Amino acid sequence: QQGILAPIAGTMQPISSSADETFASKTMGEGVVIFPTGSKVVAPVAGVVTTVFPGGHALGITTENGTEILIHIGIDTVELNGEGFDVQVEVGSKVKQGQTLVNVDFEAIENKGYKSEVLVVILNTDDFLDIISEEKTTVKQGGKMLTLIPFNGKATNDMEVSY
Repeated sequence: QQGILAPIAGTMQPISSSADETFASKTMGEGVVIFPTGSKVVAPVAGVVTTVFPGGHALGITTENGTEILIHIGIDTVELNGEGFDVQVEVGSKVKQGQTLVNVDFEAIENKGYKSEVLVVILNTDDFLDIISEEKTTVKQGGKMLTLIPFNGKATNDMEVSY
């Protein structure tokens, strides 16, 4: 199993509570939404940055074992054209868990009328038997957030898989 850590401190809720219908309907994949209390978004896993959207409001990271994670900062924040986003990585950057990806001025984003929720989405949800969210609602940056359970074929003998 693989743990996905919180990229930012805040209040965590199921992705279905996102203000963005595309994310809330899980069309993009399973995940969570965090209403942030911090201003720095860090890598929830070690991996390679596969996508940095123009303006820096969203990034994709792929882990060594192929897990594809999208971090989307704010709702409709693409319209800000990078204002409030200070991106610290580029496509191809190898990142360690906890490494800074983007410094975000959430106050500026909210002052312009945008929602500041941070979405963490497992884009290849179908590659996993289950994705389990932690029960807690308040997460610390780097705190455990999601556990990904692979299908039996990918399981290692040090894993517990229950049915």
